Amino acid sequence: MNTLPMSSPRFEVTLTPDSVVRRWRLSFALLSYAAGLLLIFMLPFALLIRVLLAIIWLAKSYMEIRTFVAGSKCVRSIRCDEHGNFLVMDDCGASQVAELLSGSVAIGKAAWLRLRIEPGLDYGELLLKSHHAPQDWRRFQVLWRIGNKSIGAKPGN
Repeated sequence: MNTLPMSSPRFEVTLTPDSVVRRWRLSFALLSYAAGLLLIFMLPFALLIRVLLAIIWLAKSYMEIRTFVAGSKCVRSIRCDEHGNFLVMDDCGASQVAELLSGSVAIGKAAWLRLRIEPGLDYGELLLKSHHAPQDWRRFQVLWRIGNKSIGAKPGN
């Protein structure tokens, strides 16, 4: 019987987010925030209202960028096992349990994982098939499909 080599005796996979994809996401977010600011100043409202809306927009944008940077520092790799458990590892090798949030989706060539890393830090990670070894992506897809009932599910659900 021909089997794929396993990285461990358990059925799990570790995926590493790509720095190019992260830079692309950050660039797109900054461009979107700038476009939003431009649109706010084009609104047909009094200048004071536009300035207040712009301040709110900038504050919200800053909080999102801060969350993105904090999440990027906490997540250097993501490990998923057959029980639907997610672990995130940082640069130092320290790991912590992450909760998979609703809104996460995986399709053939991409996955968007919404993770709660710690209380108050909900983070989204875009993973692309083209940035991972074929056997790792295939293993992740199998875990996602067969474990869809257990991945991210709370005990007792």
